[in-house]
Amino acid sequence: MSNCKVIALTNQKGGVGKTTTAVNLGVSLVQQGKKVLLIDADAQANLTMALGYNRPDDIPITLSTVMQNIIDDKTLDVSQGIIHHSEGVDLLPSNIELSGFEVRLINAMNRERVLKTYVNEVKKNYDYVLIDCMPSLGMITINALAAADSVIIPTQPHYLSAKGLELLLRSVSRVKRQINPKLRIDVYLRSVYRELILSVIETEPVLNEFTGIGFHEKIAQFKKMDQEFMELTKAEMFHKLTHQLPRSGDSVEVSKELNILRRAISSNGRGISVRSLFEQILHILPRLCPCMLMSPISAAQYLRAENNLVDIVIFDEASQLPTCKAIGVLARGTNAVIVGDSYQMPPTSFFAGNTVDEDNLDLEDLDSILDDCLALGMPSAYLHWHYRSRHESLIAFSNREFYENSMLTFPSVNDREKRVRMVRTDDFFDRGKGRVNEGEAQAIIREIRSRYEDPMRTKQTIGVVTFNISQQTLIEDLLQAEFQKDAAFDQWANTGEEPLFVKNLENVQGDERNIILFSIAFGPDAEGKLSLNFGPLNKEGGWKRLNVAVSRARYEMVAFTTMTSDMIDLRRTKSKGVEALKDFLEFAQKGRLQGEYVETHLQKNQGILEHVCQAIKEAGYQYQKSVGHSKFKIDIAVINPYEPEEYLLGIMLDGESYRQSLNTKDREVAQANVLTGLGWELYRIWTMDWWDNRERELSKLREVLEEKKKAAEKRYQEHQNLEEEETLKKAETLKKAESTLILETENVLENVSGIEMASEPVSNQSQESALETVPKSEQSQSVTDDAEQEEQQILDTETPISYDRLVKKTLRTFHIVRSSPQTLEVTDKAMKKVSARLNKQAGVKFYWRKDQDPERYAIYRIDEKGSDKRSVEEICQQEMKNAVCVALQEKGVQSKEELLRNTIRVMGYSRSSTALLAAAERGLKYGRKTGEIIMNEEKNFILNQDNEMDSGRM
Repeated sequence: MSNCKVIALTNQKGGVGKTTTAVNLGVSLVQQGKKVLLIDADAQANLTMALGYNRPDDIPITLSTVMQNIIDDKTLDVSQGIIHHSEGVDLLPSNIELSGFEVRLINAMNRERVLKTYVNEVKKNYDYVLIDCMPSLGMITINALAAADSVIIPTQPHYLSAKGLELLLRSVSRVKRQINPKLRIDVYLRSVYRELILSVIETEPVLNEFTGIGFHEKIAQFKKMDQEFMELTKAEMFHKLTHQLPRSGDSVEVSKELNILRRAISSNGRGISVRSLFEQILHILPRLCPCMLMSPISAAQYLRAENNLVDIVIFDEASQLPTCKAIGVLARGTNAVIVGDSYQMPPTSFFAGNTVDEDNLDLEDLDSILDDCLALGMPSAYLHWHYRSRHESLIAFSNREFYENSMLTFPSVNDREKRVRMVRTDDFFDRGKGRVNEGEAQAIIREIRSRYEDPMRTKQTIGVVTFNISQQTLIEDLLQAEFQKDAAFDQWANTGEEPLFVKNLENVQGDERNIILFSIAFGPDAEGKLSLNFGPLNKEGGWKRLNVAVSRARYEMVAFTTMTSDMIDLRRTKSKGVEALKDFLEFAQKGRLQGEYVETHLQKNQGILEHVCQAIKEAGYQYQKSVGHSKFKIDIAVINPYEPEEYLLGIMLDGESYRQSLNTKDREVAQANVLTGLGWELYRIWTMDWWDNRERELSKLREVLEEKKKAAEKRYQEHQNLEEEETLKKAETLKKAESTLILETENVLENVSGIEMASEPVSNQSQESALETVPKSEQSQSVTDDAEQEEQQILDTETPISYDRLVKKTLRTFHIVRSSPQTLEVTDKAMKKVSARLNKQAGVKFYWRKDQDPERYAIYRIDEKGSDKRSVEEICQQEMKNAVCVALQEKGVQSKEELLRNTIRVMGYSRSSTALLAAAERGLKYGRKTGEIIMNEEKNFILNQDNEMDSGRM
């Protein structure tokens, strides 16, 4: 057969399982429907006897017979000597004659390729040819290696076996160089490792007695004890604090200080300062207030300068605290803990002056207490976990760009969809006195209003970050104008625990919101020229400002900009801040990082990972390996078949990455808690359970996947039902609004002198009267028949078509402008008689001709401009899917944003809108559901080449 594989099984040490492997492999391949020939190339005839032929010396035709015929140049009959075994394999046997045949080969012409001549002919009849070699590197073995495509090397955990392996590898290398350049070592059967593993398991009780169920019980017990310890610690702390509260009878000094405090409270602090009060109650103050929250200025103002006044001083956001302001507080304490991020904003003189020229600023970043402590080599510890971002894409850029991927960030359950995106605006940056980008500012105002008006997003908290003060001021002014026009909008934005804020790079550190809208402002000017002077960002350490700005969001960040990364020419600047801005714009635009985190040996050496992945694939699920942007990964994430942007299940293994997490609480409790909080459904597979009973673990995994799939299907259906209900509610509201508007218009027309409503054409008056005025009891069958005929004609020429459009076009043939209960009753009655099939999509009914299969519909239609143009809601998901496929055919691999925009263009629209983007996304989701569109490892979309697609345009 043309794709036959020839495999030699060899080792220069006997007793390593070559023959057993050859038999088992051959029979297994037969059971899979393959045709297999076994060639016994060993004079000991172990393979021949293993198949039941116990007297090989009595077999008349063997391998030596066939090879001698080739040397003698006799006619080659490939079927000669082959024995058909009851297990389904064929055998070319061997016997003791083969040992003497090696001597004859020495003087033969083309001696290394005699067996290859035979194999080249016989393999035309087989899928696999397996050659069992003798345990020595003689001419027969050389012939086998010359004939083979690949080599399998069984071995045992013994010195001689390993030594034989070393010699054989050198021999294989020589054969590959001189005789068979295509030869490769296909499999090195590591039976040595299996023996070693078994010996370790037998001697190690922890492994020998391990069960996943028992270990899960221990983890649950640990969690319970840890939680109890925390609660007991809090109770003990409360007890100690309340027990040490001062009482009047404690001592004379305590009683005196309590009286001073009572008098100060009763007089509302009249006649005594806080500092003076603190100095007079030095004994009871630490017992009443063991922990005080103060700023450095407050501490200097209220606490007297005295060494060892407090036991410990804790600074937060120490990167922004100048050393000169920290010294006074440090002098009052015995110990200090200084917490901060040296990669974020340092103290700055940015706001020191009354006026600031941000473009030509001689910026001075001051020394912080954090930097000075690090410079002095004080003991330090780095915190690697990141918690703020509820979607990993929000911190992925900072982690890669600034922290060298040292932070442990946690992948999101919808990690296949990014939460950082770019919105391009068409305005320019005013480099004059204004120094603003009004187009960006207006776009941000529209975005805020859109979120306010959307019931699904109105509860999200929002922050706006700008690159400069001028842009901040402009957005604040525009917002104020909106607040004056809409009191409810004002209340929504400025009340609650986290009101809307507008800040710039210099003062946003420490703030966070669910949604961050980022106004870049800088960009090409009115003449299209781009200056690379981005204010403080250009200065030494300016990149720290960008790091702060792009790490403020919990759920989503939207960057509004008039420029793209390709506009920034790094040859014109050496600023690290400008380089980081270019990288960020590319990330926001494309949704992926250049040079994503490369897998280390920790991710590659995952033991059973590939076996689990294969089982998931065979169960009919798609998956991704090593999901996550940082060093922390979900080993295997199974994709939700109903929501392809999300994951159905996260599978965690106990491989190298698990072993590297040395802290028990982090490894078994904290990581799982964080992932569960991000929406993950987790499932753990233990290697020892897999080793003990692979099929049992596979069965359990399949059951879990099926259970999660059913739950996902239920959620999907519920969501679809809610969408349909919402669509119907909106349609009903719109219908009522239209009816009110029509009624008001008619009333106005009736009351305006000289204006009359246009009468309908006379030729259709009878039809209109029949539909509009005939009482229900008197409606004739002919009227319904006429409507049915018109509807059928429309269906024959324009399907798929939505219910609303079908009704509208039907009524138009009767010159009826608007529907009424009577007309709808007639059209609905007629629809029940037409020849069509019906399906629902997002609450909208679509009619298809009987001969049309929605699943095989391969057309998209571009409407002509005019009053008869379809609304977005009247385009079915099949058409949108076909347009998506065409966009992929035209442009190739694309990000989600690029693909949606190109799909809208393919459909004939010059501008996008929220409704068009939503419709295009429905088409994309449908295409992924049908398997025609897939997402690659870089989370871009491509056509699935395994699916045929022939979309046509009309």
